[in-house]
Amino acid sequence: TRERCAGYPCYVVRASSEDSTGSHNKDYRADVTYWIGKQDLVFRKIRSISDGSMMVSKNLHLPSHSETTETYSVAEIDPATTAEMFRFTPPADAKEVATLEPDFGGPPPSLHPKAPMVGQMAPEVTFAGADGKKIELSSYRGKPVLIDFWATWCGPCLLSTPALSRIYSETRDKGLQVIGFDQSTAADDAAVYLKQHHYGWTNYHDEEKVVYTALKGDGIPLMVLIDSQGKIVYYDFGGDERELRKVIASLGPEFASIASNR
Repeated sequence: TRERCAGYPCYVVRASSEDSTGSHNKDYRADVTYWIGKQDLVFRKIRSISDGSMMVSKNLHLPSHSETTETYSVAEIDPATTAEMFRFTPPADAKEVATLEPDFGGPPPSLHPKAPMVGQMAPEVTFAGADGKKIELSSYRGKPVLIDFWATWCGPCLLSTPALSRIYSETRDKGLQVIGFDQSTAADDAAVYLKQHHYGWTNYHDEEKVVYTALKGDGIPLMVLIDSQGKIVYYDFGGDERELRKVIASLGPEFASIASNR
């Protein structure tokens, strides 16, 4: 549509999260309206409205509403830039800090929660397959198993899948079982993504986070490696392909070559 905004004739474009052709979170809705100058095609105003819920605890969700409007009364096309625009001179009393983490009187939390779980036996936990049949995690006992907790909405998870794919290709004939537990909004999201990228490992939709909770997950992507006796030998948030390969290589002589491939 067309109307005037800040004295300028504008095109008005409205978009909603419900316009997506894929699945979307039914508990969240977002609407954005753009006013675009008809003559210069620059943004003159942007209004964003969102409604959702804030999770306070597992069973308590509070409704949330957000509305923002940004108006650009002046627009400069292709402005000239100089080195001075990017030069920063710190004040004389400025001090360099080692981290921007807030100081709460103790050490910052680790981004790699591997220590508490490594060396422990994997818990007994039951989950459902795509056909609804119950599966015991212990049914994988006898062969090492690498578990990837991920979701299609998780950018770092998708960035880590090529590394997982390399490991899967190099180990699937050596006895390592690779399985995924996705936390995507809908089960089909993960299935479509894996098919599009030709990833062949087994994946389960962990909608209730049963396995994730049993393994004390506190963030994704999370990689967990369990040896053939059921002991956790690798547990790391974010993933470190080089370190993971070293641990896989230690599982037995058939995996020795894995460490040197990266």
